[in-house]
Amino acid sequence: CDSLYSHGMRPLFYSETEASSKRRPQGWIRAGQRISYTQTCDIASDPHLNDSSHYMLTWSIQFAHRDDTCYFTHCYPYPFSRLRDYLDTLAERTHRLRIFRKDILCESRARNTCYLLTITSSQVPDGGKKAVVLTARVHPGETNSSWVLEGFLDFITSMHPMAQALRAAFIFKVVPMLNPD
Repeated sequence: CDSLYSHGMRPLFYSETEASSKRRPQGWIRAGQRISYTQTCDIASDPHLNDSSHYMLTWSIQFAHRDDTCYFTHCYPYPFSRLRDYLDTLAERTHRLRIFRKDILCESRARNTCYLLTITSSQVPDGGKKAVVLTARVHPGETNSSWVLEGFLDFITSMHPMAQALRAAFIFKVVPMLNPD
């Protein structure tokens, strides 16, 4: 099986002991040895699934601390609190340019805010512009989409000539986290 794990990717690891270290706090790191991502035999045929292929990720790790609480994940986390802080910073950074607006689209069942962002040039009338709609995080586990969208927002709100041209030609409507719960 050709996967990123076959090309050197490793799971992410977080140790509460290391994160709270006064000497040198450490957050999420790539860790693990003898990493293998392989196709397994048909161990549980499910008549509702079209594909009976199953895959297994295995690795080994040496824990450095007794009684530590540790976490593993495939992708770097991107919590809702980071999105809120990032959007506040983005609003401050772009305030004078008048290219960015943050509205509330709705509230989730858990009463988290679902934002609707509008990014366009205020120097060009909106009348002839086409709209581009972008969404991310339909499912909570899709944290990679939040990182990609953050990169897009950094670019499209920058002073790069291509970003300025795109803002002049389009109205970008962005829902950065469809499922903030």
